[in-house]
Amino acid sequence: MKSFNKMVALTGGIGCGKSTALKIFKELGCLVIDSDAICHQIYDKPDKLFTSKILARWGDKILVGNEINRKNIAEIVFNDKAELHWLNSILHPMVFNKGQEIADNNKNKLIIFDIPLLFETAMHTNFKKTISIWSPKKIQIERLKKRNWNIEHINKRINSQLSKDIKLKMADYGIINNGDIDYLKLQCKHIIINIE
Repeated sequence: MKSFNKMVALTGGIGCGKSTALKIFKELGCLVIDSDAICHQIYDKPDKLFTSKILARWGDKILVGNEINRKNIAEIVFNDKAELHWLNSILHPMVFNKGQEIADNNKNKLIIFDIPLLFETAMHTNFKKTISIWSPKKIQIERLKKRNWNIEHINKRINSQLSKDIKLKMADYGIINNGDIDYLKLQCKHIIINIE
């Protein structure tokens, strides 16, 4: 596995505000790499190898028309940990390779790589530093409800990841995202100053 030691990894629980933090880091001059956005690209424009692997595994029940449907895949993997593990074993190397490609073309900037399953995949050892963003559960659930998810789906998603409290303890830097955007910006600035 390649080393990403010139990059900083950002993680945190689902709905804790990683996307908002990424926007702030970008405004502060960092190059941000969003692994969720890369995953969407992989699903939207899949190569033949990826397509053949997931169709061999799950058949056409993951298709809508002739297109891979992320909702159908989510229905499978968030109800079966073995299937989620298998999907991650296929997706993560593709995401990391794309992230490395982006980083190689932007060597003069501080790079923040957003990886939701950073500690779960043991990728944290490959990065210069790690940041974990944390939110109170009430705020976390409110944000996820805005995605039109019901509480059962929210709990499945939260429970599929390492606890946000554990992620916060494991990271080099922590961000407390309690809903105050100015406080969030201040913490992001402080982290950049300390890392650089």
